[in-house]
Amino acid sequence: MFSRFENLWESAAGEGASTPVGVSRPEYEVEALMDAWLRERQESVECRLYLDEAGRLLRRILVEDGVPLQLRRRARHLLLAIRAIREAERGRTTDED
Repeated sequence: MFSRFENLWESAAGEGASTPVGVSRPEYEVEALMDAWLRERQESVECRLYLDEAGRLLRRILVEDGVPLQLRRRARHLLLAIRAIREAERGRTTDED
């Protein structure tokens, strides 16, 4: 289960870290690079917001009465996957700084 989320997370757009720096480029290329960086940044933020919303929804499911045990288990596993993704992201950020 975790590998599906990790693969999705790792295939998401980065934050422009692989963009070459210090190379002289024509103005139109610089503008295109900046637009691409902005799109990558927005997609990354949107993905985090969706994960936050999914986590809130899953936590609500866990406290509701009448939710079958199988669905509770699935919700717990998804919450663990979200937590693992966040911890991995924090670890990468800490290592890079």
